[in-house]
Amino acid sequence: MARTATVDGYPVSLAADLVPGQASKLTLSVSKDGRPVIWPTCTFVVGQSLDDE
Repeated sequence: MARTATVDGYPVSLAADLVPGQASKLTLSVSKDGRPVIWPTCTFVVGQSLDDE
């Protein structure tokens, strides 16, 4: 599922397929005038302790 909001003129998108009780990937992307301003797109793993790595 992806959600997009505009913050100070920058479209900010979060995309994730979150599953309760499991580590899931969350992807963040920010653009301006159709071009990415974060390169590369940031990807995080949520629901996982740093000690689990």
